[in-house]
Amino acid sequence: MRPMIEPAAGRLFDIYYQYTSKDDLVALQSLSEEAYKLHERLSKLSAKNKGLIELDEFLLLKALRNYSVHRDDFIGKAYAVKRTFAEQHQLELQRVCLIDKKVVRVALNSEKPLPFGEQEKISKIGSQLVDFGEFYNIEPVIFNFMVKVYEKLIALNLTIPGEGFAEIGKSYKNEVYHNFPHYVSLQSVNVKNEDILSNITPLKDIRISDNQGLLTEEEDPFNKIALLDLDSSNYTVMDYEGSDYEAMHDAMLKKITDAPEILKIARLAPKHLGVAFVNSNDANKAPEVTAFNINKQKSAFQADGVNLDPTYYETTAYELLVLLILDNKIFPVIIYKNSLLNLPNKSDTSSVCDQVEIDLSEFGGEKVSINVPKNQHQNFSVNPLNDKLGRNDPCLCGSGKKYKKCCLH
Repeated sequence: MRPMIEPAAGRLFDIYYQYTSKDDLVALQSLSEEAYKLHERLSKLSAKNKGLIELDEFLLLKALRNYSVHRDDFIGKAYAVKRTFAEQHQLELQRVCLIDKKVVRVALNSEKPLPFGEQEKISKIGSQLVDFGEFYNIEPVIFNFMVKVYEKLIALNLTIPGEGFAEIGKSYKNEVYHNFPHYVSLQSVNVKNEDILSNITPLKDIRISDNQGLLTEEEDPFNKIALLDLDSSNYTVMDYEGSDYEAMHDAMLKKITDAPEILKIARLAPKHLGVAFVNSNDANKAPEVTAFNINKQKSAFQADGVNLDPTYYETTAYELLVLLILDNKIFPVIIYKNSLLNLPNKSDTSSVCDQVEIDLSEFGGEKVSINVPKNQHQNFSVNPLNDKLGRNDPCLCGSGKKYKKCCLH
């Protein structure tokens, strides 16, 4: 069955990328048909394999596919959200795919009961329907469905042909690198659906493909930054509590915000980059401020027997690892990037990207200008708990453990 699955999957992803540039729904009908074929072939891999039926998004697409096969074409159209509006409200998707509610209702009412129960099926499909007045916007459903199919095929270790699958693979890898989510929200938290509906425009007026995405790992100038210039064989790590941690945190935050070049790096650094303040033995000499690659530094520290709490290495896009190194002691601190960010003026939507110039020469790199997508800033919103709890405070879940060793991550 594998030779039958692989070309079917390749066609599905190729059709998906055709669909994203079309405003009519012919490509959506083809996509739903190919998804159904792939489901049938996957379900024949083994007696236990249920194909795609366990994906909530597939239940809706399957109903729409059956409608198009047995009844009629879809009533609806795809549009683009006006770029300035999408940027201003930090929308995850600039495209909407609107299908007439009456079509969807007929499609759902015509579906046969599923093995796991009719009420559960209705609930799962209903949760995918995003109300846009007379229409449902199923664009986020399709987006999430394609990501989940990609993950399923990768898990099966299949070799999928075609540019479509290769493209989603690049995007997926890039999201992993930046520690960004793979799925989009069904509804925006920043704006009402009716306001989005009043700010759509024909797809031909905006080339969504022109939007610049995240830097790839190869493009990332921060990758040139490596290790701290230290002999850490005699170093120890200071583990401190409560108010002591908060005082150290505030002192490191001030050091960063007082240094413009470091602040730029701290704001934009990917998850693998940290900042260190290394004090020399000369009391009159200012500490050396430098950046370092967390993953590489972890290996170097461990080789010297320096065991930093693993949770400090597990930074996300929201966090910055800062090390104060003084008298052969390492004081680790996590700073949340929302405290470093000057968010762009929401009325300024003149371009898709912010251009930022950073001088990396002091850190083993060079002077570079990078484009940071404006909607990247939304990924630095932080869990409200993180603003209230120190990493060494008792966790609110009642486990008795420190927050950093319990629910922080």
